[in-house]
Amino acid sequence: MERLSETLHEGTHVFHLASGTRRIRPFVSFFGHAGLVTYSDSPSVNYSAVFVDQQAGFNTNITARNVNLLSNSELGPNVQIVLNGCNTGAQTPDDNPAIAQIIAVQLQRPVAGYVQFMHFSNLDASHDPTIIGPVNDPSGLPMCMNPDGAARRPQPIYFYPSQ
Repeated sequence: MERLSETLHEGTHVFHLASGTRRIRPFVSFFGHAGLVTYSDSPSVNYSAVFVDQQAGFNTNITARNVNLLSNSELGPNVQIVLNGCNTGAQTPDDNPAIAQIIAVQLQRPVAGYVQFMHFSNLDASHDPTIIGPVNDPSGLPMCMNPDGAARRPQPIYFYPSQ
């Protein structure tokens, strides 16, 4: 995971629109699991994380401890980044910054994240009656990631490099 572009190609839950060139534009969206992680050398510290690889280990997922490995080398100048995963825009319980904010600072570009739990659904957010995610993930396509909540679903919060 040396560059964000490698993460995009390796991560099974990351989708993006790409042009015919090697630069990714105009949108990068993480679609998958996110949450809190602790490490054995500092078990009392919670880190906000995007679980790109779904495995345990220092460089398998993105946290404040390895975000320096991300770069803009494959991203066009106006790429928007949205992290569609649980609490990607929320501070940790011990007030560490949200992973969306951490990535915004590292990449020096806006990054959007959600401050609530999310769930997988076969319906888009405007048609999904589920308020709190189901016990079992749905099967089949299409597969959507919707924020938990009532009819007018919460929108992501944008974080900027200056925050």
